[in-house]
Amino acid sequence: AAAAERGVALALGKIIAPDLECEGEATLSVLERVKTWCEEKGKDTDAKLDRMRKELQKGTALNTEKLKKAQQSLEEEKEAAAAMSESLKAERQRSADLEAQVAELQKALQERPQAPPPVEQP
Repeated sequence: AAAAERGVALALGKIIAPDLECEGEATLSVLERVKTWCEEKGKDTDAKLDRMRKELQKGTALNTEKLKKAQQSLEEEKEAAAAMSESLKAERQRSADLEAQVAELQKALQERPQAPPPVEQP
């Protein structure tokens, strides 16, 4: 029971009393708060600490799952961004190729001999 109290209190200390500078102080502070609350409510301290530990474990599992989903989503976004980047590169290349073709056609048109203007027949 004492080990459970220390483990739960240490974990809760980081959540409930983050303003305390020392984990030991946080542990003692949280443990004292839990004991005081249990005494006031007439509750079993060990049972309360066990429930709190289970809630922390559940919260940790939930946050771990959320983190995994966020990481997966981030990876998918990175892949989509990479695909867009490749698509943009291809579009730029296609645009550059078209500009080169237009320049060649304009040059060919300028170099082509001009037909004399039509002569008006009287």
